[in-house]
Amino acid sequence: MRIPLDKIQGPGFSVTADHTDSWVTAAVQTVRGTPGEPTNDPHEGESAEQAVIDWVIRRVGQRFRVSGPLNVQVVCACDRCGSSVNLTISGEVKQLYEAPGMERDASDIDLDHSDLEVGWHDGQAIDLESVLMEALALHGPDRVRCDDVGVKRISGDHPCELPVSALEGGPDRANPFASLKLPE
Repeated sequence: MRIPLDKIQGPGFSVTADHTDSWVTAAVQTVRGTPGEPTNDPHEGESAEQAVIDWVIRRVGQRFRVSGPLNVQVVCACDRCGSSVNLTISGEVKQLYEAPGMERDASDIDLDHSDLEVGWHDGQAIDLESVLMEALALHGPDRVRCDDVGVKRISGDHPCELPVSALEGGPDRANPFASLKLPE
């Protein structure tokens, strides 16, 4: 869903969405694995079980601030044992967006903590699917494991361990770093 920049006036533009919105479905599918790479997650094509998005987009000079709560629950596979789990990603979105190529003064050359919360729009609209994908990546875990905070196993009472097949053998090719030595 794209919000034209000229519609963002005065007190801001409110955005409310849930798991039934198509842009939420598309963004949530990026939580499972890396987009464009194969995955063994049986829930890969599924939408979120629940989603609550209640954002406000405000104009801040030539920039736009997206802020508000995010709470998304998805079913996915544990990256360690493969069991189905409920993953809850929640947090407060506080992201500033500016047009690409905006002039920055010399004081903005050194990055500080606030510069890490800057994204870019295309100069015409803010794409909420991209904003949500970024928020899910920032607030979600790098890897999903049964024992992590915000993760609840759906079924199975076996321990969260790598399958035996993953522990056997190893790569068939030689390690390219085997001949490297640490400096003395």
